[in-house]
Amino acid sequence: MYLSDINKPNIMFYDVHAIVTQKAINKTKTGSDFAAITIQDGNTSIKGNKWSYNADKYDELLTIGSVVKVGGKTKLYNGTVSVEFDTIEPSDKSPNDFLRRTRFDVSKMYGDIMAILNTFTEPLPAYVAKHLLTKYKEEFCIAPAATNMHQPWIGGLLEHTYSMLSLALPIIGHYQSKYGSHYFSRDKVLFGVIIHDLGKIFEYDLTSPSFQKTKLGKLENHIVKCPILIHEAAMEWHRINAATLNFDFELEKAHLIHLIVTHHGKLEFGSPIVPASLEALLLHQIDMIDSQFMHALELVEGKAGSLGFSEYSNKHKTDYLQNKGE
Repeated sequence: MYLSDINKPNIMFYDVHAIVTQKAINKTKTGSDFAAITIQDGNTSIKGNKWSYNADKYDELLTIGSVVKVGGKTKLYNGTVSVEFDTIEPSDKSPNDFLRRTRFDVSKMYGDIMAILNTFTEPLPAYVAKHLLTKYKEEFCIAPAATNMHQPWIGGLLEHTYSMLSLALPIIGHYQSKYGSHYFSRDKVLFGVIIHDLGKIFEYDLTSPSFQKTKLGKLENHIVKCPILIHEAAMEWHRINAATLNFDFELEKAHLIHLIVTHHGKLEFGSPIVPASLEALLLHQIDMIDSQFMHALELVEGKAGSLGFSEYSNKHKTDYLQNKGE
């Protein structure tokens, strides 16, 4: 029996193996502890409760990233499937048996992105992007886009980047054909699309199936880390090409960094400054389209929902991008 078999009401289940991805200890109205748990096998995840929670028995067993064997029942509560775990035991399965992965061809996505970089005419964004994607190819191709907001699976960052690129190309073409190509740079928009979340390869532990934050990720999230990567690569390019420069290098480098630090759009969403160029504005909006759509799709795809609707999400509130960039 798999999680996809029990994501419906009035099911008794047992010996279901899955990986623990989230756990929170809460209080009932009477003051007793219970655990709100999310478990996952492959591309299916469910949330449920373990009532009468015994910390001595379950704390270590329900460590994030551990594999458990569960039994229990489902019922319909306020029009939504509710899961109750009666038994939780250790599993003999490996965490690798339960990893979610992108549904798309990793080699093709990466190859298509690199092919787009070969069309760049501006030397600095071309060099920096190619250098970083080549240096961190392996990490870029396995990292998640986030841990619970959108594309939280192996290859999720690559998929998110590829999807945004597919959106960006016609959007750029539309505005440049209608209003002229001299108002904003195609290469800079695409650079931002391709590089904006690259710092997440350091933010999340890519060896853990649950993609917990690294110590570095807690101290330097991707909005902090990525500009450092850009600065280092840009300075390397400058050392080679300083004698033949025909543009303001510091200003160009600052604009590339600006794209990264503003892509969340607002100060309250985690960006230290707001977009101050057309390129940065387009990047933010394209990022919002893909991340919000994929979050909504995650709520409905393969799930029973309530009266034809998905489960409730509070991520539409102003904490959306703060959670997105956790």
